[in-house]
Amino acid sequence: MEARKSLACLGLTLLGISQIDTASASDVNYTGPLLTPNPGILPRGTVSIEPYLIHSSSHYYYDNEGNKHRQRRTAQWQTLVPINVGVAERFGMQATLGATHKVAQGGQHSTGMRFNDTSLRAQFLLLRPSADGLRPALSISAIHRFPTGSYDRLDNNPLNGSGNGLHGDRVDMLIQQSLSMPTGRPLRWRGRLAYDFNPGAIDIRGQSVYGTDAGFRGRADLSHAWSASASAEYSIDAHWVLAMELAYQRSSTTRVYGSAPVGSRRVAVDRPGSIGRNVSIAPAIEYNINGKLGIIAGVHMSVAGRNSDAFVAPQAAVNMVF
Repeated sequence: MEARKSLACLGLTLLGISQIDTASASDVNYTGPLLTPNPGILPRGTVSIEPYLIHSSSHYYYDNEGNKHRQRRTAQWQTLVPINVGVAERFGMQATLGATHKVAQGGQHSTGMRFNDTSLRAQFLLLRPSADGLRPALSISAIHRFPTGSYDRLDNNPLNGSGNGLHGDRVDMLIQQSLSMPTGRPLRWRGRLAYDFNPGAIDIRGQSVYGTDAGFRGRADLSHAWSASASAEYSIDAHWVLAMELAYQRSSTTRVYGSAPVGSRRVAVDRPGSIGRNVSIAPAIEYNINGKLGIIAGVHMSVAGRNSDAFVAPQAAVNMVF
């Protein structure tokens, strides 16, 4: 119900928009939003770095019927550093590095900051936006994730898991358009549709991020997933911007199979996956010092789901263009 209300509010906002852009380009600056990537390409030779600091926590999970249940509290500090480079007029690249420090109820924590999986994005601009704002920007990107984070053999500390162990691929379709509100100030909206390909299965030994215990030997089989998000950013003046996003993710939980020790013998393990869903929002506020330096702060939180965690993740980022 909450997700449907959010979609309705976003739709009514967009319906009330005029196509006449009255604000000058020098009076409009954006940094965000938090989740939906930019379909635009940086000018050739331009570099953008936007480090994020995120604190996420979960006290509840959604069951197969969408009901919330309390669970052992988990939390983590995470830093993500996307680095964008304009390579050609319509082509750009992005590398995203990250690290995580996990904390569990009872005072357990990971051993320092642990490297996350690393991703590399190649993006091509299919359609340029028109000067009158009637034609949006449209781009396609391909992302490959490298398994640089720990995922199994975590018997000394299971909180040290920070990756999924797989080379994964995803394709994104991105769209963006700037429109004017009746106040004369612009509103920029974005959309994203993404598909994660089935990466196959990986070998697992011991405790892992997939819930296996010490002594386990077997495999984890990940399935495909898809997600979508939509954002709106309203420019109050040259410095301040209000942002809101709505996101949806659908994926299959991982099938885990193999064997585990029970006493003096080993027994077969076969834990099937199930369909997981999550609906979330991400309100934020931006302060743009100028066209090359901006700050955004907000919170990404789940509002509904099935077979997934209910989470709250306040975060902040600084966008720097060189």
